Amino acid sequence: MPITIRGARENNLRGVDLELPTGALIAFTGPSGSGKSSLAFDTLHAEGRRRLLQALSTGQRALLGAGQRPAVDAISGLPPTLAVAQRGGVAAGVRSTVGTLTDLTQLLRVLYARRAVQHCPRCDAVIGPRTPESVVEELAALPEGTRLTVLAPRVRGRAGGHRELLRGMLEQGFVRARVDGALVRIEDLPPLDARAEHDIDAVIDRVRAGPGKRARLAEAVRSGLLAGGGRLLVDVAGEERSYADRPWCARCERTEPAASPQLLSFNHPAGACPSCEGLGRTRGGVVEAQ
Repeated sequence: MPITIRGARENNLRGVDLELPTGALIAFTGPSGSGKSSLAFDTLHAEGRRRLLQALSTGQRALLGAGQRPAVDAISGLPPTLAVAQRGGVAAGVRSTVGTLTDLTQLLRVLYARRAVQHCPRCDAVIGPRTPESVVEELAALPEGTRLTVLAPRVRGRAGGHRELLRGMLEQGFVRARVDGALVRIEDLPPLDARAEHDIDAVIDRVRAGPGKRARLAEAVRSGLLAGGGRLLVDVAGEERSYADRPWCARCERTEPAASPQLLSFNHPAGACPSCEGLGRTRGGVVEAQ
């Protein structure tokens, strides 16, 4: 739907009728005094601002001004407007953009940090933190009688005998562990081959899904996340499910930083490009090692 202007008469305009395509970059050109600013700022933007003010409360309108209707017969198809005026003699900084001048960048950072779906930068899988409550809800909804083994990951693909780790697990009250895929009693486990890589998980609980098991599941999930440093594994009838209280990609075995407004800011060390430091161009004489 185009932006349709009928009878624009602001300043030196004389009954201008015009249709402007949406989604296009449009430039108004002409000699000084031909009505470029009167059409763009005093008509289109003024009407967009007036419509915005009409949607606000009476108190907000009193603070921001009345928002007078421009001299025009009709305007239709007008989306929300944004005006960035030309200011002579004011040099914009190298980090200045339309978004920073209008504070839209800050609003978008908050929106994306709170509502966007985070993906793994390596495999593009959807990742995101899980609350203990959401994990319990998922497990409690499984068919009655489903066998569940709740585990806390402790070692992944690391060589060594891990005697201190296993002794510590016993002292913490863990009786069983899953070592290289096999469930064993820790005190009965023979010494591990120190030259080989091992996977070790603490067994938190073994339970069957069903009525009356929700409290036990909730306790197992909370204990598992605590013992696993924020990670949790659940064997569901032979199918392993991975959970984490932070953005975690089970496929790539890596944790990503949680989305935050600072992570999405080129003016903040957490979000700035390490090569250009948020300036949009690489620094002279600097070569990034690959």
